[in-house]
Amino acid sequence: MGFKVGLLDADIYGPSATIMFDVVNEKPLSVNVDGKSKMKPVESYGVKILSIGFFTQPDQAVVWRGPMAAKALNQMIFDAAWG
Repeated sequence: MGFKVGLLDADIYGPSATIMFDVVNEKPLSVNVDGKSKMKPVESYGVKILSIGFFTQPDQAVVWRGPMAAKALNQMIFDAAWG
């Protein structure tokens, strides 16, 4: 039917979308959209993915709390070129 699917993995304590979609070593690219720099989600199996796991090291704990986590989530929603 032509539907497109995106996945936003906002789990600060255990992001797993990067593992499930086999894109652990990938990073979102930066693209220019209407003169603004935006994140281009990684695509795997036809699904566009943005995950906290792209911005953290898999072997290190994340110490993000309230405002930091909220800012990261806000950027993944509004500063991404989902299409």
